[in-house]
Amino acid sequence: GGTLALRTNLAAAQVLLDDKPLGTAPLQPLVVAPGEHTLALRGKTPEVDFSTKVSVEKGHTLEVRLDFNADHKVTGHIGDRQIADQW
Repeated sequence: GGTLALRTNLAAAQVLLDDKPLGTAPLQPLVVAPGEHTLALRGKTPEVDFSTKVSVEKGHTLEVRLDFNADHKVTGHIGDRQIADQW
């Protein structure tokens, strides 16, 4: 498989991959099946429900950084792709 390495400033958020709970942020890097997946973060303080598509390559690590701001913006990157979105 490939590895998903997620970093976020959203402490205690529930992390899901393809609607399956992976645990609570922060998480150690996880080995996942290669291919396209839906990564979701759900938090209560602040209330966040954010999801995005990620593509994990076999034998590679996909680094994901998601920073959630008080003005409902999320910034960071998924691999080499910069993120600037709303939540």
